[in-house]
Amino acid sequence: MSQTNWKNVNNWHWTEKNCLKWSKEYFEQNLKGIETHNGSIKVYVDKVDDVKGDAILNQRKGKIITLYDLEINMKWKGENEKTGKKAEGSINVPEVAHDSELDDYVFDVRLEKDDSEGWEIKEIARKELTKEIKKVFAEFSKALINENLKDVYIEKPESREGSALKSTDKASTNSSVSSVTAAFKAGETGLTLSAKATQSASHTTTGSIKLKSEFMASSDALYDALTNPERAAAWTRDSKAQVSDAPNSPFVLFGGNVTGEILESTKNKNLVLKWRNSNWPQNHFSRVSISLSQTDNSTILELEQSEVPIGELEITERNWEHYYFSPIKSTFGWGFYV
Repeated sequence: MSQTNWKNVNNWHWTEKNCLKWSKEYFEQNLKGIETHNGSIKVYVDKVDDVKGDAILNQRKGKIITLYDLEINMKWKGENEKTGKKAEGSINVPEVAHDSELDDYVFDVRLEKDDSEGWEIKEIARKELTKEIKKVFAEFSKALINENLKDVYIEKPESREGSALKSTDKASTNSSVSSVTAAFKAGETGLTLSAKATQSASHTTTGSIKLKSEFMASSDALYDALTNPERAAAWTRDSKAQVSDAPNSPFVLFGGNVTGEILESTKNKNLVLKWRNSNWPQNHFSRVSISLSQTDNSTILELEQSEVPIGELEITERNWEHYYFSPIKSTFGWGFYV
């Protein structure tokens, strides 16, 4: 018996391997070159620019556990073979995680030079090429185990032929809730369900919140992030995020933990919302006014929220920063860096 085997008899002790480098190579090899056709339009992944995050393979008591949370950036190219028109752009996938289902993946597909024919090619990339990319993601967890298992699991000599490894693959057993949505559901910042949720809205004592935050972006870009479903899906990590700027339209965020209705909107300038958290007293809504003021280098977002249940003021104020402002800045690079 080798010294390594002696130290971890029967795979009892926890062992792990950092698989980030392997993951980068996997996605570079398996994403580059995948393509799709729609009529005369062909689009393909030209290259993988960056893979960052965490990818770890764990073993304890003979069980194999995959834990990964990656962000992937790639370039796409396309051509209308009938007209000769070419286009290119980028694809950002903010979260490829061990607890993600295929429907959870969010794709931020951009066009480098905006024009009508280029937009048509870009839409094929968004609607069709992303389906092919999902197929690569679907095989990642299995490949991660198969290619790295030998470094964390010591197979018993008598069972090396025809043995079946007992594996716990979180990619197929965990729920499809993203980490941010799960945080809302688990009450990680105090948003726990309680008896207050069944109280009558008419007997709720309320207060107000005023907040201000600066974003290194134009007012139209920030407005789009707040009202465009694809953009909202990126910063909320919620593929089913429902937003709009059309008056009287509903919005649903974080797996239904935040809901409401658009009351008023002025494009790139302001939004007025009827807004509630799911743990508030039944049928109780607050009123949220968001104004955007563009400066030379940034946009100032000012928020006023009235009719907030008095016991939820501190939590709600904290969560605007934690679940809205900070994720928007980090997702789109609109924060301040020293």
